[in-house]
Amino acid sequence: MKLGGSFVTHHFNHCSFRKTNLKKARIGERFEDCDFTGANWSHAIARDAAFIRCNFSNVNFRGAHLMYCLFEECSFNRSQSFITAPYPEAGL
Repeated sequence: MKLGGSFVTHHFNHCSFRKTNLKKARIGERFEDCDFTGANWSHAIARDAAFIRCNFSNVNFRGAHLMYCLFEECSFNRSQSFITAPYPEAGL
């Protein structure tokens, strides 16, 4: 599935996004018990999103911006790292 460049903003429960291309997608809202295994999140932007018990195994997060997101009981096994940096509006 390819959702790159799309806005993904709904409440998802028990959904599979396995190997989904979310490159440059805008992601928000709430995801519960969702599977993102092998998904491409490169250069995606997630803001004010909640991820509850989601699987992010082997996900590419390179260049992704995850701002004000909640990750609760999620798995990140073998995911490609992303770098966090302070944002100017945070005053850091």
